[in-house]
Amino acid sequence: MSSNENGIGRVLTALVLADALLLVVQYALGMYVNLFVQFPDSLPQGNGWSWVFSHSSATVAHVALGTAIALLSIVVLGLSIAHRRALVITTSALGLLMVLFAWWSGSDFLSRGQKNASSYTMAIGFVGAVVFYIWQIILLFRHRTAPKG
Repeated sequence: MSSNENGIGRVLTALVLADALLLVVQYALGMYVNLFVQFPDSLPQGNGWSWVFSHSSATVAHVALGTAIALLSIVVLGLSIAHRRALVITTSALGLLMVLFAWWSGSDFLSRGQKNASSYTMAIGFVGAVVFYIWQIILLFRHRTAPKG
């Protein structure tokens, strides 16, 4: 393993760990919003976007953190490709897809009347992303500790 490959692996491992930890923070923030933020019933076509940005800093933080996680997941995929390990690339791509699925579900939740189905699919995206990123972390640590030669 070259020193450049080793360097990419270390940065990648750190970023995947950060992504996984941010997902846990995102989950806690999302649960807070779900339990304690009351969206008004009178929103036009159920669209909560404008209301959120003027009434709910917790929801704004949830949206901003979700967007940051999506961007970080794109960086993780790029580094995974540079790392050139097929299963690492696969778990990264699947993790990103799950993050984007959760992000889209959140957007749908705010755009179409705060439906329980959108909340549920956000949670499924979260669980899927966590599973794939934990799998990726295990793969990266196994690769780092594998005997050389």
